[in-house]
Amino acid sequence: MSTEETTILRGCLSLVLMPFWLLFTFYVHVPFLIARKIWRWYRLPLEQRLAIRAKEREQFERSWEEVEAIIRAELIAHGLPDTPANRARLNSTRAWRRKR
Repeated sequence: MSTEETTILRGCLSLVLMPFWLLFTFYVHVPFLIARKIWRWYRLPLEQRLAIRAKEREQFERSWEEVEAIIRAELIAHGLPDTPANRARLNSTRAWRRKR
C-alpha cells in the first residue's frame, strides 16, 4: 500500500468513527465530568463550600455595583438625572447603537 492509499484509508476510517466518538463524548465523557465535579464539590467540607459560595456571591454583587457605577457615570456625562425613564432612554440608545 502506498502512503496515498493509507492516507485515504485513514480519512475514511476517521469519517466512519466520528459518530461513535461524538456519541461517546456526549453520553459518557461529559456526564462523567459533570458527575465528578458534583462528587468533588460534596466531598469538600461544609465550611469550605460556604466560603467559596460567599466569595462568588461577593464577586457577583461587586460586578453589579460596577455596572451601576458605569450607568450613573454615563447619565452624569449626558447631564441627565438618575431616573428610571432616563435609564430606559440610555438603554434604548445603547441597543440602537449596537444594531448599527
